[in-house]
Amino acid sequence: MKKFIGFLTGLIVGIALTLGLELLFALIVKWTGIGASVIRPINQVIKAICILVAVFLGVKEKGILFGSLTGFCYSLITNIIFGLIGGNLILDLSFFLDILFGIIIGLISGVIKTNLKSD
Repeated sequence: MKKFIGFLTGLIVGIALTLGLELLFALIVKWTGIGASVIRPINQVIKAICILVAVFLGVKEKGILFGSLTGFCYSLITNIIFGLIGGNLILDLSFFLDILFGIIIGLISGVIKTNLKSD
């Protein structure tokens, strides 16, 4: 149960961090008029950082498995949230590629987390 609480805590923190960073980025885009070609890559960087944070907070062992699971859950939940907010929740190829991106980033983050030495 303790592992699940840790996993859930990491996931919630990662999602909350994403919402905050995306809101901040939206304000920056509005104030500066950054071009549309920059928005998607920066959003992906924000997601990768937030998945990394979620994994580092929630994964204690079995980094490949729980890192991938964190990335999957994070991506699924954030895609649904942002799809509902934007009114364009569509299950197309980009939706599934984003889920795959989350799984890969979670997997990498989990491997890094579980291989760091804790002295």
